[in-house]
Amino acid sequence: MLLTACLIIKNEELLLDRCLRSLKGIADEIIIADTGSTDRSLEIAKNHEAHIIHYTWDGNFSNARNKAIEAAQGTYILTIDADEYFKEEDQIEIRTFLEANSADGYLVQIVNYLGSVNKLTKTSPIQSVRIFKQKHRYTGSIHEQIDLGTNHEFHNIMFSPITIHHVGYISEFVAHKRKPERNMAMLKEQLDQTRSDPFHLVNMIVEYARIGDFKNVLPLYEETYDLVKDLSADALPLYLPRLFNISSLAASELKDWDRAIMIAEQGVTRFPYIAELYRKMAIAYMGKGNYQKAIQVLKECKRVGEPKLSFVDTLEGMSTFYSSFDMGMCYMHLGDPVTAQKWYLQSFLENPSFDTVIPYLLSLMPANEDFLKTNIESRIQDALCLSIYAESYALFRLPGAENVIERIAARVGKTEWIQRGMWFTDCEDKYTLLRSAYANSDDEMTRVINGIIHVVEGREEVGYSLLDHTSRGRNLAAWIRTPSQGGLLSGVIKDLIAARAYPLIALLFPYAEDADHFYGWFRHTSRKDIFKGCRPLQEHSLWLEWDALSSFQKGHFPLVEALIVKSLETPVTISKIALECDLLLQKNQTEKALKHVEDGLTLFPDSQLLQNISKQLGQMIQTKKGELFMNRIASYQTQSVMTTPLHVQLSQLHEKAAILVRGIHTDALNHQVMEGRAKIEQLQEIISFLRSSLDLTLEAAQKTDQTYAYFYRLSINWYMQPNIIDEQSEERASAIEFWESWAKTWAQVKE
Repeated sequence: MLLTACLIIKNEELLLDRCLRSLKGIADEIIIADTGSTDRSLEIAKNHEAHIIHYTWDGNFSNARNKAIEAAQGTYILTIDADEYFKEEDQIEIRTFLEANSADGYLVQIVNYLGSVNKLTKTSPIQSVRIFKQKHRYTGSIHEQIDLGTNHEFHNIMFSPITIHHVGYISEFVAHKRKPERNMAMLKEQLDQTRSDPFHLVNMIVEYARIGDFKNVLPLYEETYDLVKDLSADALPLYLPRLFNISSLAASELKDWDRAIMIAEQGVTRFPYIAELYRKMAIAYMGKGNYQKAIQVLKECKRVGEPKLSFVDTLEGMSTFYSSFDMGMCYMHLGDPVTAQKWYLQSFLENPSFDTVIPYLLSLMPANEDFLKTNIESRIQDALCLSIYAESYALFRLPGAENVIERIAARVGKTEWIQRGMWFTDCEDKYTLLRSAYANSDDEMTRVINGIIHVVEGREEVGYSLLDHTSRGRNLAAWIRTPSQGGLLSGVIKDLIAARAYPLIALLFPYAEDADHFYGWFRHTSRKDIFKGCRPLQEHSLWLEWDALSSFQKGHFPLVEALIVKSLETPVTISKIALECDLLLQKNQTEKALKHVEDGLTLFPDSQLLQNISKQLGQMIQTKKGELFMNRIASYQTQSVMTTPLHVQLSQLHEKAAILVRGIHTDALNHQVMEGRAKIEQLQEIISFLRSSLDLTLEAAQKTDQTYAYFYRLSINWYMQPNIIDEQSEERASAIEFWESWAKTWAQVKE
């Protein structure tokens, strides 16, 4: 007998049949250790002619598994759980492979499915020994492992093409089996005995994260990290990436962005080949509002790529469609819809079933019905994605929305998203008809929308009664009653828009934890009017830019300048750069506008928006890049070079640069933003002149040019982000030391 499949079960009637059916043609016999099933599990097992062992549960998974193995007659053991299965098309290949080889054990690929039954994601396949010769046994009471010790040493482990699919992490099954409670009780008992084992500590972290108890994750992280921080690279356990992934996620969930970044960095140092760690770091930078840094980290995430072979479970698509989506989010918040659209489209093309990207993509796509049908809709096969596509199509007022909704409803039925899409119509007659038709509807989504309508129209008692019948409605009702308690727009914004409850959006918006996200997104769309009457509690960059743009459109240019100066105390954005460019163009300072955009491209070299502006401005003034702003440099050459010895001139310029850096810092401390920027411009002109004076055919000159280039880029950062000057004390001190030392050096040169 070649292969025996061994399982341990208890009340697995929901999933057991699929598991056992998938073993047909693979296993010669099936041994099941039942630990006390009271549902139909044993009946299902008998239908598949499984041999059943009644095992009294002793709180130890290894003991139960080993009991089943002892009864097996096969040369090889396959361990599988009821929530796992093989795909039918793989069954013949599995048997053929096992018959053709004779290894001591085989690594199989495990694909874990996550999320809910309505929205599944999956991990990249992880390698695990699941098929092995009968002599081997398990160890460990929970999260048991094959014993690789000296008594049962594997002499030959082979990789195999075999894949097992695992659905036990899907939220509905987790809730049904109450796995977190069971696992945590067992792990606590294990940790009482072996607190110094990082394996059990990491598994406890996983369970806390699974139930959303992130506050308890971080103390355990510190405890675990202390145990592993000094391990050499070759001694790092293969499960350890989960420690950094989940703990960084926990810190981000708690909005402890700096800690999330630190944990991810600690993980990347040890596992630089795991893309998910880079993405966790990028998400924390995004949460902190540092989108420029997030983009840099996401580029590294993409460079790392998907794991070719992994022993740890990481989500599939970290370096492809997930990170492409994150890139789009970064550029969206930076105010560059052109580049954001590019990344959203790439994310969609990398995975057309990634439903999260659909609304963002459609919000920025051309309003052309044939184009969207051919290039977007035709690629979507997933029912949920199609429903969200139809809803988003209507939300953003794209042409032919009614046709799209009708066409997709015929394919997938009238889902919640399809029905809400109907409410987004701009036709007043149809909206009135919907209100009448669905006035007494009992489904959750329509009940919430009707409740909102009643509240907005002053029938609060009726409205709150409708809202209080659903969890989503109850949370919204409580928030409306007490706006200052805060909440998330993400769960209710589409219901509010469907009900045309714009006064409620304005009421809740100042207290929404995700207000910036929705303003940052919708400001680039045809529905930006939704947030026209909304204001945040605290003034920040997005809203200063909004006010500046509104003032610019009205021709209030002095107010625009004042708002721009105020916004310079916040992180630089692409839209801010573009707005300053527009202001310079209004003053007919075309060359300075181009210089400003070129400086912006130093910070955001991949910005399609800035590249387009640069190209247009370059055509306007018909000049090459690098030939601008030479007027004052030319004055150095004509007035100084001809009248002053070169070494004296160079000494004076370096001395002047040091004085300017000190002055720039003083202006930053005194919030004299425009004065500081004027000094920065002078510093940049000096550096440009010094670089133009170098003979780059010489190696020493090339190295000097690199140094000047560094300080030029540093000055661009200061020009664009004056708020960082005081923070960059080391860089500032380095610049002053450099300029002063070279001023002294040139002063000592003799003619």
